[in-house]
Amino acid sequence: MDPVQSLESALRREQKKVALVQEVSRALSTVGDLDALLKLIIEKVTELMSADRATLYLVTEDGRQLWSKVMQGGTMVEIRLDVGEGVAGWVAQTREIVNIPDAYADQRFQPSVDLKSGYRTRSILSVPMTGALGGLVGVLQVLNKQDGPFVTADEELMGALAAQAAIAIENARLYHSLVTQNQELIEAHARAGHGAGSPLAAGAAGAAGAASRRQKGIASTKRIGCCTSVSPQLFSNSPARLKASRATRTPT
Repeated sequence: MDPVQSLESALRREQKKVALVQEVSRALSTVGDLDALLKLIIEKVTELMSADRATLYLVTEDGRQLWSKVMQGGTMVEIRLDVGEGVAGWVAQTREIVNIPDAYADQRFQPSVDLKSGYRTRSILSVPMTGALGGLVGVLQVLNKQDGPFVTADEELMGALAAQAAIAIENARLYHSLVTQNQELIEAHARAGHGAGSPLAAGAAGAAGAASRRQKGIASTKRIGCCTSVSPQLFSNSPARLKASRATRTPT
């Protein structure tokens, strides 16, 4: 390939990345169902990173474990691992980016899942997801880049995606918390005989609507370089890597 063709090919790849990031950002502000949104995001992250598989782990409330969901046998299965366990657990513990070109040459990688599933993990890129106030939200991880090991540019892109995803997850949690609280308030007033149409109940409903509008406004202003940023995910597209049981543990 001559230099001009090589440059044109690289430009097309970058344009594709920009388009995918914009598509993910639009999904953040338009998809109301969280499960559908998370599935879409993880699929697009996999495509953006030219990876074979991807998983987004969230930190539990006590900060001791990571958890995610995978589709296995047509059902959603929750998986968990301790902070410090495997590559993703190490990232959660240290809050450092890990780029492993050869998984089997790294002592943090535990190959037991590969042995059980028949899958062969080659390269791993795992990044921490830090929220607006510096707290750890989770870990975003991709496996097996299609054209070789992950490079520095991949680390930068994944870091940006993870940071924006963390903020979006925090916004989503805040929004759903406000909606739940206001719904409980409406129901409490209804039970007390005030009725759903009372001023207090109407005010609670109005607050929930305002929270929804605020969440969409926040999401629409997040940026990655020239492009609007991506949103949250805790869904994995790697069904064969994990044992088919509720709360299955995984080392990566």
